[in-house]
Amino acid sequence: KTPNSFMYTLILSNKAEKKLEKETYYGFIVDAAAQNLISLIYIFNDKYMAGQSWMGAIGTRINAAIGNTITGRPYGAWQDWFITKADEKINISNEPNKVKRFFKNWVAQMGAFATGQSWLYALFLAGGSLFAGDEIDLEKMATGVATLTILAPLLGPYSDRMYQGIRRQFGLSPTPEYRAKIEQTSIQIE
Repeated sequence: KTPNSFMYTLILSNKAEKKLEKETYYGFIVDAAAQNLISLIYIFNDKYMAGQSWMGAIGTRINAAIGNTITGRPYGAWQDWFITKADEKINISNEPNKVKRFFKNWVAQMGAFATGQSWLYALFLAGGSLFAGDEIDLEKMATGVATLTILAPLLGPYSDRMYQGIRRQFGLSPTPEYRAKIEQTSIQIE
């Protein structure tokens, strides 16, 4: 079956459909574009929490685009592994209380982000400051990293919906193959 998508018919032929199902280079490019579009909202954290100039914040987003393109899939695998291990330890998926389940899930996602992304974000901020010719203020940079580490997991469900919508628009299944098995048993927060 061919996905019902204008972009799919515009970019790909029917012969390419089987390649899409295998999550080839096309899937990687779509995933990178989706992740980078979603992360644009963090420019406000760059500006207001990390205290960068607008040029510094733009430089940070450019650095993040390059870095996220390279590290996006490995981080996704890390996040899945980390949350799976956290679920084994603190029993997130079987928690009957929705509030406790939400909090446990947030803690697990924050732990994954803190260990897998926060240090990269610090590098992106430093590069953004250098891009703008600004001094690197370590205190403000630490505030920006801490704020994003706390907020990113809260924004995760909305980012996931946008990510899935972008994948659908380009003719891909909403969930990449490498995450499909994990998603089948994932934590459902209603």
